[in-house]
Amino acid sequence: MSPTLNGTDSTIRHRSILRLLFGNKLFDLEKGRTLLQLAPAAFDASTFEIWGALLHGGRLVLAPVGPPDFAVLETLISAQKVETLWLTTSLFNLVVDTSPQMLRTLDQIIVGGEALSVSHVI
Repeated sequence: MSPTLNGTDSTIRHRSILRLLFGNKLFDLEKGRTLLQLAPAAFDASTFEIWGALLHGGRLVLAPVGPPDFAVLETLISAQKVETLWLTTSLFNLVVDTSPQMLRTLDQIIVGGEALSVSHVI
């Protein structure tokens, strides 16, 4: 029997992870891409970060544990040549409002969790 959370199945199936990471035309996980693991391991975005790099022969850079320090992250992204970053919408909005230069060297920024505001994307 699958574990349940509030009466619903909380199991993440292998096929769900494979569907996220292979054949998805929304982002590119070509071999050799460098991803930053910013999400805590218990957060679903970490599945993309960890397995996106490792299943495609890429490189995974680990962010320091704890709340993000944008100055530290900017240095880490630049020094480690991070190409792909996944952010929640609220964190993306905060970065755009306070430290947009942190995003300047990235090839891909994947944002999810809530609707984006037009002013933060343009």
